[in-house]
Amino acid sequence: MALKKKGFSPDIILAHHGWGESLFLKDVWPEARMGLYCEFFHHADDNQIGFDPEFPRKNNAKDALRLRVRNLNNHLHFRIAEAGISPTHFQADTFPAVFRDQITVMHDGVDTGLLVKNADAVLKVSDNLSLTRNDEVITFINRNLEPYRGYHQSMRTLPKLLKLRPDAHVVLSGKTKSVTAKKRQKAKRGRRFILMRSKTKYLNKIGRVCILWDVFLMKVFWRCCR
Repeated sequence: MALKKKGFSPDIILAHHGWGESLFLKDVWPEARMGLYCEFFHHADDNQIGFDPEFPRKNNAKDALRLRVRNLNNHLHFRIAEAGISPTHFQADTFPAVFRDQITVMHDGVDTGLLVKNADAVLKVSDNLSLTRNDEVITFINRNLEPYRGYHQSMRTLPKLLKLRPDAHVVLSGKTKSVTAKKRQKAKRGRRFILMRSKTKYLNKIGRVCILWDVFLMKVFWRCCR
């Protein structure tokens, strides 16, 4: 409401609506068109929970109730949105047919004007280490270094991988702040192992990709909502 009083009036609202932050925006700007980023419609009997036997779920019945409540945002938002988009058919097909008809499947895409080869590229990891295209580099990049994203499996491959490729450097990009205490403890065990290897370094979370991702999706929604 404060933005509206200042004269801000969007033509399109692009929302990842999963947590409900965007539910009342159409009440503020009823003329704006809303596009939804449709990541998942949650199913308790699908592979979204309990898919890793190494981390068994303690209460499957409770998970089913939690996911049912989480889907409330999907039900409420599709009543007010003009269009939806999913990057993959797999994600779009998790939605019921009544919602699926409103969803366009279109991959997030790659900015080929920015993501091109650069023969002079240098990644400065520390004062004593800079990596160039002449180095052999293995990367693992995720928003969070946690079991849900395959972090523990990737760490277990490193001893054999570094033995096979003794000149390789391993660069990991991510964070562990949002990991639960139990999973964070596993991540720290992996981190201690990594720090024993002088060729493996941690980098801070990379943010530029997220910005480009949002700009691209805004262009996509503009086409879908027109």
